[in-house]
Amino acid sequence: MSIAAMVDAVPIVAAVADPELENVFTAVRGFGAWRDNEPITVSTVDVLAVALVGTGFAYDPERRARQGVALAALLPQIRDIRRMGGAALDLCSVGCARLDAYYERGLSPWDAAAGGLVAVESGARLTDFDGNPSWSGDIVAAPAALHDDLLDALRRAGVHAT
Repeated sequence: MSIAAMVDAVPIVAAVADPELENVFTAVRGFGAWRDNEPITVSTVDVLAVALVGTGFAYDPERRARQGVALAALLPQIRDIRRMGGAALDLCSVGCARLDAYYERGLSPWDAAAGGLVAVESGARLTDFDGNPSWSGDIVAAPAALHDDLLDALRRAGVHAT
């Protein structure tokens, strides 16, 4: 469950609840992000080969099959892949270093705004697959030291075409 207030299509305040782990993530643009009122920060991993990466998959079987082919090409370049929950929680997982990075295609603003703000305020870069800032659609979130290498790996794997 997540909520974000946006001004000019940019989130300024956000909250994401993780009832399973009994965590609440919050963020305020320009002021930081917290898990249960404790400040959080992204992972210090800066080498793609040891990065734990999260993603999501489409509901459409044909698109999911294409995503599987791209994922098979990405896996040898990273430590491992995880699918843990909805996009908002996965982005919060980047923010608190449960995941080193996250990518997904085709997200709506309500999927990504709140968790995206938590990730950004924790130190992540949040972009589309071309490296442009993005709060919906195609999302790549990772610490700055890892972000460009992940973008390159995603392109090589063909993820942008799924």
